[in-house]
Amino acid sequence: MINNLLIILAFTPVFFILYAIEKKWTDKLTDYFHNKMNEKFIIELNDFCSDHYKHFNCYPLEFEYNNKIYKWKEFERYINDN
Repeated sequence: MINNLLIILAFTPVFFILYAIEKKWTDKLTDYFHNKMNEKFIIELNDFCSDHYKHFNCYPLEFEYNNKIYKWKEFERYINDN
C-alpha cells in the first residue's frame, strides 16, 4: 500500500505537467481552429444560410465545409444578418 502511494505521489507532478502541456496544446488548436474560419468559410456559410433561409424561412442547424459538419453553436457567430 505504501509503495502504491509513493508511486502515485511520484507521478502526480508529471500528471500536472502533462495536463498543462495538453491544455496549452488544446488552447493553441482552438485558436488555430477559429483562425481557420477564414473568409472563404464565412462566405460559403453565409451563402448557404441565406439560401436556406430563403427556402425554409429558418437557418440551418448544420453546415458542411471541407467534409466536416459544423453544428449551429460552432458557426452561428459567423452568420451575417443580411
